[in-house]
This record gives sequence, structure tokens and C-alpha cells, in this order.
Amino acid sequence: MYRAEWCQFLKFLDGVCKQLIKTAMFWQNTDFSGNPLIQK
Repeated sequence: MYRAEWCQFLKFLDGVCKQLIKTAMFWQNTDFSGNPLIQK
């Protein structure tokens, strides 16, 4: 692989990881209907 392609691939992976983290955080803070959980 050329370095430019490798950099693009790493950026892509980084974006995917960030999206997964956002999704996980969202689901941790909501119930299955998508309503925010009340934090006590």
C-alpha cells in the first residue's frame, strides 16, 4: 500500500471508531424507544 492510501485508511478507521463511540454513548443514555434516561 502507498502511504497516501494508508493515511486515508487510518482516517476512515478513525471516523468509524468515533461514530461507534457516539452511537454507544447515545444508547447508554437512552431507553430502547430512544427516550433519554433520567440520570439520578
